[in-house]
Amino acid sequence: GLLKRAWALGEAVGTLAQTIFSDRAVDGMRPARALLSLAHRYSPERLEAACARAIAFGTPSYRSVKEILSKALDKSPEAREYRPFRFQRERGYFDPRTHIN
Repeated sequence: GLLKRAWALGEAVGTLAQTIFSDRAVDGMRPARALLSLAHRYSPERLEAACARAIAFGTPSYRSVKEILSKALDKSPEAREYRPFRFQRERGYFDPRTHIN
């Protein structure tokens, strides 16, 4: 029943609820109910955007969605244009033979 309600709220909400239930280390009932209750406090549209953002950032959890909504990060333009960033040094940076002080 919870998954059916989650999918009715939106594709991202359904996907995130499915991810919560697929984690065998956690009983998914409580976080799934809490996730769905966020649609009452905020709007279903904002919940869908927050779930999509959490999935895009690789943090599909109730806690992540709650933080996104409480800080209104679902309204920011970066939510739709996520580009992964990786901090990387140039090749040979740590090699003492090529690194000049």
